Parts: sequence; C-alpha cells; structure tokens
Amino acid sequence: MTIDVDDLIAGQLLALLVGVVISLCGVAWRRARIRRGARKLWQLGSPNQLAIAISDSGTVHTGDYLRPMTGLGQVTSVGLLTPSLARAYKDLPPDLVRFATDCGERDVRGDLVILGGPKTNCLTAQLFEALPESFPVRMTVANGTEIHWSGPTVDAVFPGGAARPDTIGGKDFGIILRLPNVFDDGQGTITLFAGVHTYGTLAAAWHFAHRPKKLTAMAAKTKPFAVLVTVDVGENSRPLNPRVLDDMSLDEVPRRTAPLGAVTSGAAPPPHEPQPSERAADAPEDQHPLDVGQLRDVPP
Repeated sequence: MTIDVDDLIAGQLLALLVGVVISLCGVAWRRARIRRGARKLWQLGSPNQLAIAISDSGTVHTGDYLRPMTGLGQVTSVGLLTPSLARAYKDLPPDLVRFATDCGERDVRGDLVILGGPKTNCLTAQLFEALPESFPVRMTVANGTEIHWSGPTVDAVFPGGAARPDTIGGKDFGIILRLPNVFDDGQGTITLFAGVHTYGTLAAAWHFAHRPKKLTAMAAKTKPFAVLVTVDVGENSRPLNPRVLDDMSLDEVPRRTAPLGAVTSGAAPPPHEPQPSERAADAPEDQHPLDVGQLRDVPP
C-alpha cells in the first residue's frame, strides 16, 4: 500500500485550517456572548453620549491653575466599572468621566452614571430631591449621610456613624439604583452607585462589576431596580467582604423631570423622615469572602 505524501499533507493542512476556523468561531461567539451580557446589564441607548459623573472633593492650586480633586473610592469605582462598559460598547466618548459640578444640561441627557452620595455629588442630591417621599430608597444628609431603605427583607435606616475611616471592624453601606433619567423626562437611564461613606460607593460598584448575574436578570426586564450592599472596613481602612443585604425591582417610578442646578454640591435635599422599623443591624455572614482592596478580577 502506497501513501500519497501530497494527499497526506493536504489532509493535514485541511484539518489544521478547520481547527483554526472552529477556534476563531469559538472566540468570536464567546466575545459576542460577553458583549450581549454586558449590554443587557447596562441597557444604554446612546453609549457614545454617556457621562460618568463623579464627586468633587474640592480644588487645589498647583501654582498655575486650580485643579479639581476627587477621592480614592471614586477613582477605584471608575476603574471597576469601565472594563464592563468597554466590553459592552466600543463607542464610548473620550470625555466619559466628568465632575458632577461641571455637568450641564447636555451632559445629563440620555444615559448617566453617578458616583457618590448627596453630600459630595450634586446630581445625587438633585436625583433624590426629584423622587417622591414615598420612594422606597432615599439618601439624606440632614443628620449625616443616611440611607433610608424599605425593601422586601430589610426596612431600616443606615446611619452616617455606621463606619468611619479610623474605625477598624466597622461597616459601611451603599446602594445601586437604576432608574429612568429624571434629568431627561425619563429618557435614558440613571445608574447610581452611592454609599454612606466612600467604602459603600466602592462596594456598590464592585458588586455591579463582579456579581452581575442577578442584576442582568433584573435589568433585562427593563424595570428599575435597587440593591443594598454592605462592606467591612478592615485594617488601614481596607474595604473587605462586600455583600448584598437586599434587592428589589421597582415596578413604577415617576418620570418627573428634575430641574438641573436646583441643589448645589454638598447641600442636603429637603428633609425626609420616614419611620423605619429598625436601625441598621449586623450584616449576615458573608457567602463570598472577597477583598475589594486587592481588586482581583473574580468571574461572575
């Protein structure tokens, strides 16, 4: 029996070519699947006009000009969220991240991401000013930053004294809130990541970026939703073990337009005093012990 060397080589080349094509198809399918999942999570209508509005922590004079500043938690939160955005959309604007105090009417139209609580982010303050007092999630600053949460399993106020930068073993709390854009008559979306302190904001961003499965299911219904998170404050003010305390879909959100500029940065919205059934209790045992400070990429 003779073997045709040319036929053998041709067969091996064909098999190699088929293998390469299958591999490339598999890579393309996986990338498309990841992109679809990320888009279901973010639900952006105009990603090329998206703005991430961060908190302003003051200014410093460099000798030549006034340079605005923000906190480490804000920078870390942006770093956690942008990979997910980049996986979903390729046409994000070059000026994606902006200070909330610099945002004008055009910047807050369409889709908007807001980082920080009402004490340091003027857009967060205006957002909660626009929502009705009966809304189940609120943040106030009259008695120190507080989260007022009335959800399926938690009904409590999480006070500003829940965590301090110099307290080891303390806790902080944060929220993720997805709503129609109140600055654009309900067109587009607002996604808010806010905490009592910077750790809560960071924990909210971490959960959105690293635990998107359930959030994607809620977002796919195109309904507003809210998530309450907590995080431990460890040695050297390291945020540890972020976890969810409660979450809920919001069936109906008033599409009221908020007048931009009605509340200045650091100012409190009108006082609101709901009657919670309990104060903040100890968080349940962590099911997924993770270290936010290390910013490790953990699969969903």
